[in-house]
Amino acid sequence: VPSSLAEVQYITRIARFAAISIENANLFRQATTDRMTGLYSHHFFEKTLDEEMERARRYKSTFSVVMFDIDHFKKFNDTYGHVQGDLIIKEIARILTQSVRQVDFPARYGGEEFAVILPSVEAKGALVVAERLRKRVEKHEFPGESGPLHVTISVGVAEFDQEGTYAASEIVREADKALYQSKERGRNRVSCAPLAPA
Repeated sequence: VPSSLAEVQYITRIARFAAISIENANLFRQATTDRMTGLYSHHFFEKTLDEEMERARRYKSTFSVVMFDIDHFKKFNDTYGHVQGDLIIKEIARILTQSVRQVDFPARYGGEEFAVILPSVEAKGALVVAERLRKRVEKHEFPGESGPLHVTISVGVAEFDQEGTYAASEIVREADKALYQSKERGRNRVSCAPLAPA
């Protein structure tokens, strides 16, 4: 009897540890992901960007950041309502997740703006990813009350520059500038930030 009691106590203890581990994993997921889209949160994106920058410096490697937002989204919301707008954001998050690798880091940056960290990818490769994503969104039929709806995105790409970029905020600023360049050039396009001169 004592040995079986000891076994029961041992199993109970393991079950308790398992429950704590599952709870901790759930809390971590809630703390690091955006509730609406399931993408990583803005805060966790910034933390990961700092880590990626440290890694790139240490190993003399590179990475790229892709930023995009939905064209004329305010007008879309005014026309179709916020519920429909939220559905578009969720669907774009799904398309984004399907368009990047397992090692990439897709996040909801805010509102209708998204960002992705592409580890070990130069600007040239990031442009391919960005263009593929842009085309997928452009062709996608988003479900609407009275038939399919269409939206487009404007995209900016920036590559980590060992020589010029020293803060995470700078690479985000460069990607954001490239995004606005896409908007100024007529939207529904991809633009790339130039590397800082050495």
